Amino acid sequence: MEKGKSIYRPKNMPGYILEKIAQDEFEYTFAPKNEDKNNRGCVCYIRGYFDNSVFESLKMSSMIENRDNYKRFKTHDFSLECDNVINYLRFQSDTPILQSRTKMSKVAHDLRAEGLASDNEVCGYRLTTNENVYYFRCCPRHGEYNVYVYCYNKEMLNIYKDLKFAEKNYDSLNTDKFYVGTNSIIQVYYNPDATAGGQLVELTISFDDIQEAAQKYTTSKEFFSYLEAVSKGEPL
Repeated sequence: MEKGKSIYRPKNMPGYILEKIAQDEFEYTFAPKNEDKNNRGCVCYIRGYFDNSVFESLKMSSMIENRDNYKRFKTHDFSLECDNVINYLRFQSDTPILQSRTKMSKVAHDLRAEGLASDNEVCGYRLTTNENVYYFRCCPRHGEYNVYVYCYNKEMLNIYKDLKFAEKNYDSLNTDKFYVGTNSIIQVYYNPDATAGGQLVELTISFDDIQEAAQKYTTSKEFFSYLEAVSKGEPL
């Protein structure tokens, strides 16, 4: 089948989708400048290079970014999935970035992958599974590591991204927004205390409740306290 240029996959080999990343995601393909400031959910990272043999064998070694994450998330299932992802991108994928330097360059060309701003020959990719996210930093040059794979717990990475987004856009998020619905006023506000790392909340205030509050209370404090108590809030 290989001689006939056919593509095959064993039944027990899962399929994964490799996606190119934008410039602002390259930070997840490098070690953080301050590991203690924020926990990105990195379980471990792997670096590898192609040797100079005819077969360009891939030599890889595992490194630790956060020991607590490593102890918590480095399970048998994680290790098995990580091996499957690496082997899939070496032997089975239509985008085999880990097969050879030549294939790595071809995939970057075919996908029109964006190059790192400071080094256009370096390209980045993302692969997502049910529990984890894998970021790849690839460079086909000789004499240096050709790939770095940063393995993240998806839930913790999403929390980190949410916190980063909230920090960057705090002024806009901290301003409440009001919209007129069919029979209600809808208030959207940012809740920084949520366990998910902060979230937007949609509060629906019915016209009937507004009229009832106006009839019952004379002060603005009592009016809005009542509406807050009876209105329905849902996270977005």
